[in-house]
Amino acid sequence: MKKYTRLFTIVSMFVFGGCASSGTKPHDMSVEQHEHAAQREQDEAKAHADQYDPGLEGTEEMCPGGGLICWTTWSNPTAEHNQAANHHRTLAKKHRKAAEALRKAEETACQGVDERDRDLSPFFHTSDIARVDVPEAGSDASVVIAFRAVSGLTMETLQPLLACHIARSAAMGHEMPEMDYCPLVPRGVSATASSMDGVVIVTISIDNSAGTRDEVLRRANQLKQAVSP
Repeated sequence: MKKYTRLFTIVSMFVFGGCASSGTKPHDMSVEQHEHAAQREQDEAKAHADQYDPGLEGTEEMCPGGGLICWTTWSNPTAEHNQAANHHRTLAKKHRKAAEALRKAEETACQGVDERDRDLSPFFHTSDIARVDVPEAGSDASVVIAFRAVSGLTMETLQPLLACHIARSAAMGHEMPEMDYCPLVPRGVSATASSMDGVVIVTISIDNSAGTRDEVLRRANQLKQAVSP
């Protein structure tokens, strides 16, 4: 058997061990970005797998120095490539799973929603909005938007539209420049439709940990200006 030195293993740990990847949760990226990331990880896995040779296993001496015993152990100088390949395969699988979760969430949320309502946010129809209440900066309060009486508009018909747009935004990675007016696009929002005295109201809550509260409030203020007489 061929004897290998400990030096190669140590160097390999630095070369292959420091390239950790992140962002594999569904809302970390868009569907397209997750799919691209999965392909990148799969390519990395193949590159490492091509460099792994299970037939190169041999012995090496582990000499810690200081008069300690230099035991002989089995090793493979390409083992780190096999570990790296498995690591990248795992990340690729997570990205594919995240992309599929976003795709299914959008499909489920938008089922039965008219194509016209998928392409245009409910808040595009500013002439049908009666009031927009925007909390002060630094407040934890929600944005409240009240609609005028519109034929067919009820809390039951509006809630699916809200859910569809939030799910679609997530699938797009919360990047939809064509809807820069819509407060449902930024990350970390939830919206609930309700009714009071015959008026349909949307309450938009903001998850402060998402870091997009200022953007949601900016859009809400922009909407408020658009509907003000």
